Amino acid sequence: MAVFIGCGTSSSTACLDSSSCSASQSCQGGVCVEGSCQDECELGQSLCLLGRAATCARQPNGCAQLSAPTECPAGLVCSGGICTDRCADQCTAGTKRCTGSKVQLCERKDSGCTDWSTPTACAMGAACSNNTCPGCTDSCVAGTSSCLSDSSQRSCQLGASGCLEWTTTSCGSGEMCIDQQCAPRTPCDPSCPMGLSCDFSGQCTGPLNALVLNQEGYAVSGSLTVNGATPNKDSAYCSQPSNANDLLAQISFIEPVKGHNATVSITCSTSGFNFSTTLPPGTYEVRVSPGTFATHAKVNLVSVNYLVKAGLAVRVPYRA
Repeated sequence: MAVFIGCGTSSSTACLDSSSCSASQSCQGGVCVEGSCQDECELGQSLCLLGRAATCARQPNGCAQLSAPTECPAGLVCSGGICTDRCADQCTAGTKRCTGSKVQLCERKDSGCTDWSTPTACAMGAACSNNTCPGCTDSCVAGTSSCLSDSSQRSCQLGASGCLEWTTTSCGSGEMCIDQQCAPRTPCDPSCPMGLSCDFSGQCTGPLNALVLNQEGYAVSGSLTVNGATPNKDSAYCSQPSNANDLLAQISFIEPVKGHNATVSITCSTSGFNFSTTLPPGTYEVRVSPGTFATHAKVNLVSVNYLVKAGLAVRVPYRA
């Protein structure tokens, strides 16, 4: 059986393995081609290719080549050619090795562990020998990188020739190049005032002569109860004008991360132990304690600094 490639009368013989080809040919990609193929890896070797596991096996063309890589199940990472729940260093970063006729570089992966790179063919069809491609002159030191701009870096990687070359990459979304490599920006929280910008370290920078300092706050209100009922209060005591501002209860809102603290006072003149205040965004600890005159007014609050809510989230829109 023959398959025709291009036009004219030239043709190549289809094959399943090299036994179907002539003595001067090998089976590559399902077609007999002149010349023998080269082993691209070591039989039985397992590798990680772009985070997926692949195994080196004898292919129908007679050469050792990597199988199609397979995705690791959810929650697992590829390390040393196998899917595992925790990666481990497989090599010393920056070293090279031969795998079949190709060369690999030991790199630190996104997982945080070292592993071998995807095998790279040497130039001009040469075979890797003594952990390098013949005639190869590296132009940089493996594992090094530098910033080309705020948004791009160059890193030393295996190039198309199988030699170490500088490769330029753009930083990802939310990243900038700092300390010789792309790294996530640190967000400014709270956001910067109008006229200032957030730098990579999470600091607001810019001119200080036209600041617009905006406060962000949201209404928080409700009522205080004891065992689901409105607390008791001595009406005769609180009806006296001189006692109108006597403190019966205190509600404290504490935001430990940002340092926002607020206190709401409930006095004799407060209607129904209701409260209302305005708080900036954050996650608050809320406590209630009896006021100075709670005993005088016969208020039946628990006599401790009572934690009523450990994580009151103030957001937009507000949610408890």
